[in-house]
Amino acid sequence: MEADSLYYDDAIAIAYLYLKIYGTNKYKNIKQVVIDEAQDYYPLQYEIFNFLFSNAKFTILGDMKQTLAKKEDISFYEQIQKILNKKKSSLIMLDKSFRCTNEILNFSLKFIEQSSQIKSFNRNGDSQKYILLIIPKSSLMKLLRK
Repeated sequence: MEADSLYYDDAIAIAYLYLKIYGTNKYKNIKQVVIDEAQDYYPLQYEIFNFLFSNAKFTILGDMKQTLAKKEDISFYEQIQKILNKKKSSLIMLDKSFRCTNEILNFSLKFIEQSSQIKSFNRNGDSQKYILLIIPKSSLMKLLRK
């Protein structure tokens, strides 16, 4: 790494410390903040959002089952509520998927560790088909090198 650059994780910590020490009023007129893919942020980033947008209302959207780098549960969203410390806040759990058919949802639920209460919007489709591929390790290594 070059001397004049920071790792992403270090930049988050430094931004937090800077805001904690110096504060900011630059974004005090922002009234509404929408954060999508909430599960991909860390609590320290929510602390930063709270510093930056201290007068704003927040709409935070996420899906615990779609976390990229970490494993989360409902306590993660409860932690966000505590960090943002708003007088009125609601945690609403949605249990209906509008993205896929019953068949696709039932197939995908087989790969989720926890039992899920998700239901699909009443839409049917073709059942899923399995294809078994047997590839020699040497051929797979050649494909990966390309």
